[in-house]
Amino acid sequence: MKSYLLFLGFVFSILVFSSCAKKNVLREYLTNDSISMWDMPIMELQIIDNDSLYFERTISFMFHKDLTCEVFNLGMKDRHARRIGPKVNVTGKCNRWEMLNDSVIKMNCDETFVVKIINRDTVYLFDTLGVKKHEMYRVFKPWEINQESVEIRDKLIESGEYLSPYLYY
Repeated sequence: MKSYLLFLGFVFSILVFSSCAKKNVLREYLTNDSISMWDMPIMELQIIDNDSLYFERTISFMFHKDLTCEVFNLGMKDRHARRIGPKVNVTGKCNRWEMLNDSVIKMNCDETFVVKIINRDTVYLFDTLGVKKHEMYRVFKPWEINQESVEIRDKLIESGEYLSPYLYY
């Protein structure tokens, strides 16, 4: 009986260690072991006067190893910081990400995705039902971040104004 319990404890330890190791692999992958940026193209449908139009926009996510996740809108020339901070704002978003297990992440305190690594620079994000929702592609430096937008975001975070229901950019 004692050897049986010892064996079960050993197997459980291996499973826990394996899960932690996989979690660390995903964290290192998304952050490039410190900080990394990913672009997520989004197709949107817009209906104007009974006419349907699809257009693509891109959101960039900067994953930090400390579990901060900055969000940027990709413009024609550079990336503009979205005004989200450490507390959940009126849109339900914050600038954090977390790993729920070895393949599931929660981004910006809002959406939960199962991450499937396709290759070194591509991941697919699936919802919890297994439906592919997004693709993300690693962005290489220079990231072309609009520093003025970062300064505005940082001032809004410092003052707490980013939590205002009238500020939703």
